[in-house]
Amino acid sequence: VMVAGGVVSTDRWPILDWQTGGWIAGFVGAHDRLIRACNDDTRIIPANGPAISLGELKSLRAMYFAIYQRLVKALNNGLSPAEAVAEQPAKEFQPTWDSPDRFIEQAFKSQRAHQARNG
Repeated sequence: VMVAGGVVSTDRWPILDWQTGGWIAGFVGAHDRLIRACNDDTRIIPANGPAISLGELKSLRAMYFAIYQRLVKALNNGLSPAEAVAEQPAKEFQPTWDSPDRFIEQAFKSQRAHQARNG
């Protein structure tokens, strides 16, 4: 059993604390570290929602990485947070949970803040 806490949420979009240095690539990296620490028999306990398997954790990681890549493109194209949300970078994931707009805005702002801090 792996208790993942707030890094994993299986029933809603997570909250990225971008204002204190959290960012979407770090979030993806945290998933990578959890994946390396688990095996096929591991049950992962999230902060919110039911327990999941390693395969399901890998699927979540793939989803967040896809969103990250799309937001990198939006940032490089000079979009604002509102424009990045309007691009709907999580469109195919929306039917599963509530609206991703808050998460997308936080993820976009996290990238912009990370880039400003780390040049």
